[in-house]
Amino acid sequence: NVEQEINYHELLHAINEFLKRLSPKKRSIFVSRYWYTESISEIAARHSMKENSVSMVLNRLRLKLHNYLLERGFEL
Repeated sequence: NVEQEINYHELLHAINEFLKRLSPKKRSIFVSRYWYTESISEIAARHSMKENSVSMVLNRLRLKLHNYLLERGFEL
């Protein structure tokens, strides 16, 4: 379906724009978890952080992404 393809590309573009706005560290944490599916402990070790801190960063980033997409008219 052409409409679904267009929506898919618009969503990809919005997510990429969101990621560009993050600090390199936050972007790395987000991508490591949700693209490379690394564990919280692996991410924490690489960034010299506590696991709870990584979890908190991820929770906040998910909420920010959710709000970012809603502001741009995506239905979630």
